[in-house]
Amino acid sequence: MEDSYLSNYGATKAMVYTAIGCLKANQLPAKKPPSWRWFQIFMKEHPELFQTLKTKAIARVRVTATDVEEVKDWFDGFRTWCKERDIQPGDVLNFDEAGFQVGVAPGEEIVVLAYVKEASTLPKSC
Repeated sequence: MEDSYLSNYGATKAMVYTAIGCLKANQLPAKKPPSWRWFQIFMKEHPELFQTLKTKAIARVRVTATDVEEVKDWFDGFRTWCKERDIQPGDVLNFDEAGFQVGVAPGEEIVVLAYVKEASTLPKSC
């Protein structure tokens, strides 16, 4: 979950709940997924682990206001991250011009680790 957040990908409650169900189904022996109610109670009873935040759009000017070295460092880190996960260049789609986050709209609640204070996305008009 932390890798996902640090890569600017949020996960909705439904996404996290579905992932838990898949993990349970892949256990040996396979286990029945927990109920949605169980998930809600778990989230409420464990604020030290997770919380939900509403994503907010950030201005394109803020996103592009970086220096060349910062951008080079980011791409070096991205290449390393891809190598660690065996992600090939053909597996990566370029959404740069579209300016949106796949699966999570601005103003949508996402599940994040407890220490996270804010989550941002680019507005769709970018």
